[in-house]
Amino acid sequence: MKICYFGSDYPPTGGGIATYVIEMLRAVTSSTVITSMPMYIFGNAEPRQELLTNKIQVTTFATRNFFIIGLLVLRKIWANRDAHLFHALYVFPVGFWVVCWSKLFGKSSVVTIYGTDICSKEGNYVTRWMKRFAINFADRIISISHFTKHAVARSLALSHVVQDRIVVIYPTVPMVQTDKNEDEIKKAVDTLKRELSLPSDVFPVLSVCRLVARKGVEYLIEAITYISDPRVVLLIAGGGPEKDRFEGLVRRYRLQNRVFLLGKVPDLVPLYRLAKIGILASFSRIAEGDFEGLGLVLLEAQSFGLPVIGTNSGGISETFIDGETGILVPEQDAGALARALLRLHTDTTSYASMSRATHALLVGRFSKDRMVTEYLNLIQSIK
Repeated sequence: MKICYFGSDYPPTGGGIATYVIEMLRAVTSSTVITSMPMYIFGNAEPRQELLTNKIQVTTFATRNFFIIGLLVLRKIWANRDAHLFHALYVFPVGFWVVCWSKLFGKSSVVTIYGTDICSKEGNYVTRWMKRFAINFADRIISISHFTKHAVARSLALSHVVQDRIVVIYPTVPMVQTDKNEDEIKKAVDTLKRELSLPSDVFPVLSVCRLVARKGVEYLIEAITYISDPRVVLLIAGGGPEKDRFEGLVRRYRLQNRVFLLGKVPDLVPLYRLAKIGILASFSRIAEGDFEGLGLVLLEAQSFGLPVIGTNSGGISETFIDGETGILVPEQDAGALARALLRLHTDTTSYASMSRATHALLVGRFSKDRMVTEYLNLIQSIK
C-alpha cells in the first residue's frame, strides 16, 4: 500500500506538530502493510531530501505561497496517482489543496488536526471557509486528542455526520534524541549541576515550553515563591518572545538561584535525567481559539519515569492519569502548582508509585503498536 503525505512542519523546525509528524512517520514505517510513503513539506527552508528509511523520502519546497502550494500539490498528487490515499498533516493551506485535488481525481484523503490550527481566530472568513471545506470533505480526520476533536467541532459547527469521521489517535511517545552515550550523559548532568551551582540533594522541576504567555510560565515562577525549601528549583528549557518579561519576574521575586531560564536546549536528555518532575502549566484562551491540543512534553517526561504536573487545560489531562502518574491542577493557579510540587517533594511513597506507573501508561495508551493499529484501521475503513 502506498500513502502520500503532505505537511508544513517537519524537523529540524521545532514545536509539537513537527514532533508529532516525525514520531507518527517513524511508527507507521514499522508496518509491513504500507510499502511506500513519499512525503512533501512546504515551508521557508532550503529544498532538501531526507531519507528516513527505504520506505519514506521527504522532499521540502521552500515556499509558503498559497497558490504555488496548490500547483505543487496538484503535480505531486498526479505523480502519485497510484497511491491508496493522500494524507495532509496540516489543514491549511496544504490540507485544503490535498482535499480539493483528491476529490477531483476520485482519490481518498485524510487530514490531521491539532486544535489551534483550526480554532485560532487569526485569518479571515476565506481561510476559515477553506479549513471548514477541508474538514467537511476529507474522508477521515485524525485528531490528536478528544479535547481537540470537540473544540474543532464547536468552532466550525460541524454536523454529526462530519464529527463521526473524526477519529482520535494518540501519538506515540516522542523520542528524545541525544548523541551522547551513558557516561557522557552522566557527565553532562554533573556539568549542569556545577554550572547552575545546584546542591547535591537538589529537587529540580523541569518545564519544556516556548516562552509565551499561554504556557503559564509566570505561574510556575510564582509557585516557587510559595516553597521555602531551597532544594526545589525550576528549570525552564525553551525560547520565545516573553523571555525578558519572565527574567524580570525572576529578579523581582529574587529567585535567581532557584529559577533558571535555560533558553532553547538542543539535547534535552541530560535535563530529563537531572529532573525529578515534569511540569506544564499552560492555560487556554478559548475566545482566541488558543489552547494546548495535547502536551507532548509531558509524555517525554514520563518516558524518563518522571511524575508530572499538568494544568486542566486543553488536552493536557489526556497525557497522564491524575493521581496515578501525575497531578492535575487548575490553570492559572500558582498556589495549586506549589501544593502539587510540595506533595511530590515530600511524599516519597506517592512519588515512587507515580514514577513506576508511567511505564504502564506509555506502553498502553501511547504505544507505537497501538498507534499503528488504529491508523491502519482508519485507512481500511475508507471505502
